[in-house]
Amino acid sequence: MKRAWLTTGALILTLFPALSLAAKVVIEPLSERLIYPQSSAPAETISYKNSTLSSEVTGRVIKLKPLVGESVKRGDNLLQIDNTRYLITLKQSQAAKRSLQAKIKFSQYQLKQAKRLSSQRNVSEERVLQHESELESLLAQLAQQQLAIKLAESDLAHTVLKAPFSGTLTKRLISEGEWVNLGTPLIQLLATDAIEVVAQLHPYDIPQLSTSHTITFSTAKAEYPVTLRAVLPLQDSRQRTVEVRLTFQDESTITGSTGRLIWHDTRPHLPANLLVQREGRLGLFVAQQGKAHFIPLPDAQEGRIVLVSQLPAETQLVTTGRQTLQNGDKIERQ
Repeated sequence: MKRAWLTTGALILTLFPALSLAAKVVIEPLSERLIYPQSSAPAETISYKNSTLSSEVTGRVIKLKPLVGESVKRGDNLLQIDNTRYLITLKQSQAAKRSLQAKIKFSQYQLKQAKRLSSQRNVSEERVLQHESELESLLAQLAQQQLAIKLAESDLAHTVLKAPFSGTLTKRLISEGEWVNLGTPLIQLLATDAIEVVAQLHPYDIPQLSTSHTITFSTAKAEYPVTLRAVLPLQDSRQRTVEVRLTFQDESTITGSTGRLIWHDTRPHLPANLLVQREGRLGLFVAQQGKAHFIPLPDAQEGRIVLVSQLPAETQLVTTGRQTLQNGDKIERQ
């Protein structure tokens, strides 16, 4: 009787081999398991307009208008240096110019008369050349004096320090009554509308950041959408990082804020737990015509998510029951 049952079982296996060899598995479309990983890095905000304004003339400060923390607009007067001697220098230069203009007028008259007399042979040619030389010398002096006037006007204008851009006064480096020399630091001015986010990234992060559709600067209080502006073509020799600069899309935070730069990779990935190893290679099992096919992924690393942009989204992925499969095994859905 026992032998009969064994014979019957062998006959069933012979007639229906698929019933004994097909592995039960769970199959899902690749698109349902795709993930788009999030990456982040430390970042901070800086102002690319944080200027120390220095004196361009020498003199005593007689007026210092804004206080620390006050806002100013471009062109506002910030500081006044005593302009008495610069005004005198300008007036002297202007007077010297008028004197030269009078001399030139007289020299032109003398030259005209000399040429008239020379045509009548009453004056030598040498006398005419002498008058021409004197006139050219006076004209050269006038040109030089005009430059002196421009220089005096520039010095006089620089006795008033004007805001080069709109911003907030963060430091007063001098006080009223103090003497300043050329190049003395006077005021620290910060532009509140010229803020960028700066971060140090590893070079392999740059392609993902460059193609990401959503980049955020996250602080303890809020999140701010930002846009990549520049990747500096310089790698830090110690940290092996590259600096990136990003601009705020809408509202920005204050200069000096710290937080994290967050972005999402737009390329499709799969979780690391779906990987299997066969013949020393990591890869995936996919279902094709009732069989399991092993697809090696050369860039896959154990324990890390894997990039699968080379696979179609409709690929039938074996997600459960893959551990014991071999390439070419027959499979059927659970």
